[in-house]
Amino acid sequence: MKIDPTIQSFVNAMNAQNASAVAACFAPEATVQDEGNEHRGTEAIEAWYSEASRKYQPVMKIQDIAETEKGEAVLTGEVSGDFEGSPATLRYRMLIEGDKIARLKIEA
Repeated sequence: MKIDPTIQSFVNAMNAQNASAVAACFAPEATVQDEGNEHRGTEAIEAWYSEASRKYQPVMKIQDIAETEKGEAVLTGEVSGDFEGSPATLRYRMLIEGDKIARLKIEA
């Protein structure tokens, strides 16, 4: 399975529980949609992941990566951590522009 370097950096940063490295994977005005909330901009994304990391200690194992007709990357991963239902299979729909994530939507 070939993994885009931006996606690999994102997964590595998530698994290291490094919120600033997660935020660095995103474009300045990027958005993240997770658990019904939208986080806009790298500062908000860093705060979102810092809180998620603190609460859940999530670790992802990549299962699949595909590309949609709209040019989005869809990463499917098994996420384990300190949350009910762990591990869970989640889909990460990403729009990558250049070497940054412009949009991320996390779906159960």
